[in-house]
Amino acid sequence: MQNTTHFSGKTALIMGASRGIGLATAQVLASLGAKVVLAARNEQEIGKQALLIKQQGEIADAITCDVSQYSSVLNAVDYCLSLHGQIDFLINNAGVIEPLTTLVESDPSLWGLAADINYKGVYHGMRAVLPHMIKG
Repeated sequence: MQNTTHFSGKTALIMGASRGIGLATAQVLASLGAKVVLAARNEQEIGKQALLIKQQGEIADAITCDVSQYSSVLNAVDYCLSLHGQIDFLINNAGVIEPLTTLVESDPSLWGLAADINYKGVYHGMRAVLPHMIKG
């Protein structure tokens, strides 16, 4: 069956795009014609992955972003807008699974960091992108 979904002229900002689901999403959207901006904490890895996507003839850029920090998310949004003038999709994929341990053995600061990434990070992404999406 031929894929009839196309994303030409659309721009996606993808959080947590250095590997796994985020990277796969970036690759698929780029192959369907979207301009993708990969965002993650690992600057070297997202730069490498964006280059691999570009080598396939697609439009891909990368920016370092720590979703637990609202200012970092705003920076990524501004970068994406400066390159492409729009953000049509936000893929809020950044997340961590650690620390996996019992409550008694857990480190409150590590648990707090996981909450900052997994919960606040989603809020930070939506809060930073929605005003630009609403403007259209």
